[in-house]
Amino acid sequence: GMVRSGTRGERFLDIHLNATTRWKDVPEPVWAYTLGGYQVLKKWLSYRETELLGRPLTSDEAQQFTHHVRRIAAILALHADLDSHYHCSICQPLAEHDCVALLTDLVEDGVRFPAGTVGTIISVYHGGQGYAVELEPVSGNPVVATLLAQQVKPAP
Repeated sequence: GMVRSGTRGERFLDIHLNATTRWKDVPEPVWAYTLGGYQVLKKWLSYRETELLGRPLTSDEAQQFTHHVRRIAAILALHADLDSHYHCSICQPLAEHDCVALLTDLVEDGVRFPAGTVGTIISVYHGGQGYAVELEPVSGNPVVATLLAQQVKPAP
């Protein structure tokens, strides 16, 4: 196989299996993605060379490669969120008086709080598995919501 600049321009590649078969406009970060020190897509193709298999790649195998490209692209698109969740899983539990931000919209006592609303932890439950959080609505009195740890993140 051969790798050339993609038809969509910079940061895209055309991956040529042979003279007649290619995957067009694979994003460079997807092609360069490594796992365990190996470039995943390049390694996958290397195990399916005609000389090694004694036959050409089947259309199902070619489709499987396309699915791998899409899966890796999805993983890379989620990279920042995955890193954030991992960081939260290894950091110290939040404590009383810490400021937190909601990760999703919330309706509490008939008041809507959009994702990103900042509140203050007033109680910690079960070692940080849940929190009582005081939220300030746009108008009206503060509202206390009981939330799971995965519903909040430390406020910036």
